[in-house]
Amino acid sequence: MDYTSSGEDMGKNVGDDLAEGKPTLPLIHAMQHGEVHESEMIREAIEKGNGLDKIDAIMATMERVAR
Repeated sequence: MDYTSSGEDMGKNVGDDLAEGKPTLPLIHAMQHGEVHESEMIREAIEKGNGLDKIDAIMATMERVAR
């Protein structure tokens, strides 16, 4: 829910967990089912805490693998 809900709905900003380097279940799912380069991008974003720089690409990956 962190990535598809609005900040008002959740009481926090969208992507906060990613920015803090927290591997949430949607991120783990995207890493397991995404292309190699997508998995590496997400892993790096979590490890370095720079996920907000790549939030659009990460969200696109999560949406694609959720289908």
